[in-house]
Amino acid sequence: MPPGNLYVHGGTVRDFGIYLQRFAPPELNRPIVDQTDIRGRFEFELHYTPDGPQNDEHSTDASSNPASFPGIFTAMHEQLGLELKATRAQVDVLDIISVSLPSPN
Repeated sequence: MPPGNLYVHGGTVRDFGIYLQRFAPPELNRPIVDQTDIRGRFEFELHYTPDGPQNDEHSTDASSNPASFPGIFTAMHEQLGLELKATRAQVDVLDIISVSLPSPN
């Protein structure tokens, strides 16, 4: 799948958030928390321009070149009706106390 194209088949909004968190473009530099309460499984496509500006809400790239897609923030809002907002929320954190090499058998 080329960068900037995401196809979801039978995924939940929570699955989508987890996917974005794991494979997020650099613009998404924070944990993603699903606060939508949207339930069910969905089929959708998301097309965006990877590595867009940090805040592409005011970007004119898509209007100056109709073949290009907007950045991820605008694409999610226009294509899916979802909004990514910076907010404070509780997130799960894995705290690693120490790491050591395994001993030979």
